[in-house]
Parts: sequence; structure tokens; C-alpha cells
Amino acid sequence: MKSLSYSELRSYSSWIQNEMDGAQLQDAWTNGQVIVLQFYKFKEKYLVIDSGVQTPWVAVSNELPKVPKKPKPALLFLHAHGKNLRWEKIWTDQAAGRILYLNLTTKDRNCEIEIRLIPNSFNLIIRTGDKSVAWEKPRELPPSQNAEEAAVVERDWADWSGQALKSLLGRKVPTKGVGAATSLSKILEKKRGALVKLQESLLLPDADRWQELGEILKMGKPPGPEWDDLYQSKLSISENREKAFQKSKDLRRKKEGTLTRQKILEKEIAILEGRIQNGETVEKTHRPSVGQKILKKTESKARRRNFEPGFEAVLGKSGADNLAILRQARAWDYWVHLKDYPGAHAIVFRQRDQDIPRKVLQEVSEWVISESLSPQQQKMLSKYDVVIVECRHVRPIKGDKLGRVTYHNPQVFSFASKP
Repeated sequence: MKSLSYSELRSYSSWIQNEMDGAQLQDAWTNGQVIVLQFYKFKEKYLVIDSGVQTPWVAVSNELPKVPKKPKPALLFLHAHGKNLRWEKIWTDQAAGRILYLNLTTKDRNCEIEIRLIPNSFNLIIRTGDKSVAWEKPRELPPSQNAEEAAVVERDWADWSGQALKSLLGRKVPTKGVGAATSLSKILEKKRGALVKLQESLLLPDADRWQELGEILKMGKPPGPEWDDLYQSKLSISENREKAFQKSKDLRRKKEGTLTRQKILEKEIAILEGRIQNGETVEKTHRPSVGQKILKKTESKARRRNFEPGFEAVLGKSGADNLAILRQARAWDYWVHLKDYPGAHAIVFRQRDQDIPRKVLQEVSEWVISESLSPQQQKMLSKYDVVIVECRHVRPIKGDKLGRVTYHNPQVFSFASKP
């Protein structure tokens, strides 16, 4: 489809306004290129936006567009802040050029959507209050060339809209080339979506409000109606008081974790944006480690740790875990156990005929001790011995449910306990 000029877009927006005026936003989704905003006005109506790089356009549909749903931070933000708001007005600005502005509102809420239908510069920006989220990183646009007053363009806009929608049939979203979602872009999308959800979680009732409710309930009387969203009439006053103080405590702890995670996400997003701007397109993929493969195959609840330089070990949480991991280990991997004490088994993975530094063996041994002995028992150890055997020389005792084994050709290492 040929992109509309500013004069055409201005006339087209008037037709869209007549079609959609007063409609209520129900949902929003995308397949990565086509964006669908679902409204309700006596029946379902859909505002369909094609973000195609060369010729972006907008159309109105009375039928549900067959567009698969993929997450996108901008639409998650719109869903959170624009859902159930009503269509008030869509308009253009001569100074801005080929940009549509859509305002959704209720008595106490307002959301503005900016749709840039400029070839090679499409963007969708959602604003509410002092917050905004964009489809793509906003960039400065050149001044509009629409110096003269725009003329009214007479056209069958319903037919034009229908032709635009027909162009969607059978079309696939590109996977390569300009406008395609690369691996780094997908990772960036997910992280932006996670950041939006974190920010929304911070808008929930805060710890101070729960604390205030607890203080009020100390007086022994039910609170006023302004606390109906927190106070549960089915519970006693004392139960509500305990719940309020516990909620306050939990929310303070959770908020600290959320803020920490938010900082980490913001840093990761900034790094990804920099990598994309530098022309990188594909995230390096790492093959699952030996330990990861074994844990997945055995479906055990064992733990896995990495040790410098480049060694990996797994440690079972039960006798069944220990045996399952041992049976999947390779013949040359090392089985590690604390000598003369019952407890956890660890498997250290290595290359065939590869020597493992004593420092790594000690770190693995300390891990085994921490999972095998109580803190009091650990304090009593001034030194300890560890049995290390190649897995080829370790045999489970048939029928034993405790995970015990027999072994031969052991190596015994002695270590001094760390304070």
C-alpha cells in the first residue's frame, strides 16, 4: 500500500473518528509487525496498525484480525494503563506531519497514543501522566514540510481501509533483513516487558499503608470504609492486625528486592541497546553444560555449582538423587564423599585424563561437608579426609534405598578445616 500524505491522513483521521468515537479499549496485541487494538462500541471493532518500515498504515476492522500474539513492552504498558478507557479523539498536527494522536480517557484517567506513520520511521509511543513507553527508541524527526494549509481529500475511506486489511492476508512477518526481530531484539523485548511488570508491582498498596492499618487496629476497633480494600471483615480484629503488620514487613522486603532487580534490568537493557546500536544482531548461545544435561535427564532436585577455573559439580539432595546422577556420570568423572561420615555425594565433571587442582577439590569437599554435617559437627572438625574416586570404580549397592555404594581405587585427600 502507498503511504498517505499529510492531507490524506488528516481527512482519513476524521473518518476514523466517526467510526470509533466513544469505543472502549478491551485489549492490545501484536505479532511483531502488525498491531491490533481491540475496542467495543455496540460490537467489537479493531484498530489495526501495520508497522511496516516502508509504508506504515492504520485501518479499522469489524472482523477479528488473525494476528498471533507476542509480548511487547509498549502494549503491556498500554494494557496496564489504557484498558477500559474510552476513545475521545484522534487527530493530526500540521507541524508534526504524518503522525496520528489518539486520546483515551475516563473521568480520572488519561492515556495518549502517538502513532508515527512516517516511512522508515514508524513508532508507537504510549503516554500516561509522566510515564511513557515506545515501540522503538524515539528519535528526533526532521521538521514537517507541510507549510500550507492541508486540503480536504475526498475518498471512500472505508474502501481504502478494507483494501489495507486485505493486504495482510497471507503475509508473513519477515525473519531476516530490515525490521526483523533478531535474537538480541527479542531478549531486549523480554527484559523491557519484565521491567514494565516490575514497575507496575511497585504501584500496589505499599508497606506504609499496611503498617498504618496495623497501628489503627491496635485500638481494638474496626477501621473506617477507606480501609475496605485491605481489611477483611471475615477475620477478627486481632487477625487483621497481625496480617497487616506481616504484610508491611513482607512488602518492605519485597520492595527492596524489586528495586534491586529493577536496577539490574535497567543496566542489562542499556547494555543490550548499546550492542544493537553497534550493529550486533545475534546473542551468543551457550550449549548446556554436562551437569545441566544430567539434571534435566534425571529430573532430580540436585544442585549444581561452578568452580574456577571452569569446573562444574553436582550434589544430590537425597539417596535417589545421588544414585540417579552417579548412573549418568561419565566413567572418568570424579565421585566425592566425606570419609567415615554418611552424607551427600558430589560428582565433579572433567575432561578425560584432566587433572583437577587441589583448590577445586577442597572447595567441592567443603560443599559436601556443608550439606552432610550440622553446624555443630562442622565446628568440631579441625581437619577432614575426603574420598575421591573415578565414577567407573563406584557401584551402587543393589536394592539399597539410602543410596549407599561400594568403591575401589580411591584417592584420599586431607584438608584443614576453614574457620
